Amino acid sequence: MAETFIAIRKASPQPGAELAPMPLPDSLGPQEVLIQVDLAAICASDVHVYDWAPNVAASHLPLPVTMGHEFTGTVLQTGEAVKTLAAGDRISGETHLPCGECYQCQTGQQHRCQNLRLLGRQIDGCMAEYAILPEICARRIPSHFPVEQAALMEPLGVAVHAVDKAGVSGETVAILGCGAIASVRVKALRRGAQDCEYLLTLGRRYGLNREQLRSLVARKVAARAALRQLHEDDAAPVAFEALDPDRFAELREGIARLIEKARP
Repeated sequence: MAETFIAIRKASPQPGAELAPMPLPDSLGPQEVLIQVDLAAICASDVHVYDWAPNVAASHLPLPVTMGHEFTGTVLQTGEAVKTLAAGDRISGETHLPCGECYQCQTGQQHRCQNLRLLGRQIDGCMAEYAILPEICARRIPSHFPVEQAALMEPLGVAVHAVDKAGVSGETVAILGCGAIASVRVKALRRGAQDCEYLLTLGRRYGLNREQLRSLVARKVAARAALRQLHEDDAAPVAFEALDPDRFAELREGIARLIEKARP
């Protein structure tokens, strides 16, 4: 194995990124694993980091840092205290690194850790040939699992968690958004929601094809336009917002109208 590997690094607080050599460690920490990255996905938040969007600039990222947090790979080495993984295991990445010590961590709410760190933000991420990760950030998956699906387990977890938390069984649901999280959430909702008013479906209903609707979403008006055309009997008592944070302010009026129409 070579002594160095290539990573996509966010090196300075401005738009852009760079390919940079990184050293492979001589040894791993007790709870660390060395992963050969098989496939990394690009999240919208990675684009925000690359562009150095205002919300990223305000988050005081510790630069330089290797970008990326959605990925799958193969375990090459493990630290001496690692218990759940072994060399040769295939894994899917977990974005969140909880401290394990705060009240939330001690009560089964690690995703709300007071000292939460994120892969690709506070610790080096997965857009690289190799990744050195805490054991908790690598979840073993079946060997036959397709890499394209394995790389997207993290956004799947986001969508499923929201659906489970909302308790939408038997409800009519509106999803605002057309991105990966919204698309996965539609799949998750089909487990229990009575009806799923997805914007793409809604767009076709009013004569918009996929390309037209995605263009409208990019221009921040799709949801408002769609909601204005909803009939009274189309009201949805549950709504999931899966939009770019910079676009949400543009849609508050439409979301408020949706909620108002759903009230008895």
